[in-house]
Order: sequence, then structure tokens, then C-alpha cells
Amino acid sequence: LFGERDSAARVYSLFPVAVRAKKVPPDGLRFVLRTFRLVSKILLITRYFVDMAIAAGD
Repeated sequence: LFGERDSAARVYSLFPVAVRAKKVPPDGLRFVLRTFRLVSKILLITRYFVDMAIAAGD
């Protein structure tokens, strides 16, 4: 879990750099941010269900 969080933090820290390097227009940036947020939300939900399954297994 900690490794996952570290990689997520690394992605978040690299994200602005990538955006700045590519000079994304505001609309594109908004779309990318929305997608990024959605993906992280899906990952959180997935991890929640995995934790529930593990807890049920115990």
C-alpha cells in the first residue's frame, strides 16, 4: 500500500512538469485533470473493495 501511495505521489509530482513541458491549452488541461481525478477515484474505490474482500477473507 505504501509503495502504491509513493508511486501515486510521484505521478502527482511529475504531472505539473509534464503539463508545463507540453504547454497544454486550458480546455485540454481541464480534460486531463478531470480524467486524472476520475482515475484516482476509481483506484481508491478499487482498493477499498480489495480491502473489504481481504477483511471478509479473514
